[in-house]
Amino acid sequence: MKPFVTGFAIGLVGFAVANVLAHFYYPYSSSADVMALVQYYGFPFVVWTRSGLTQPFSGAALCADIVIAVVFSATVGLFWRRHVSA
Repeated sequence: MKPFVTGFAIGLVGFAVANVLAHFYYPYSSSADVMALVQYYGFPFVVWTRSGLTQPFSGAALCADIVIAVVFSATVGLFWRRHVSA
């Protein structure tokens, strides 16, 4: 069980790093009409958009990101248990 947990943790950390990198990768956009700086949060789906006008939050995107993170981490955990710890 321990090799799976190690791989699962590695998968979660990898997904967290991808979220941080995606925040810096998404280009900041500003519209000439609105003059507001827009920042995006979330990977692979945009969960929250921060701007000067509104701050919409997408619960569906958050749930999808969590499901993808868990499935990815479980896959890494299974791979780690079968191939790396053997």
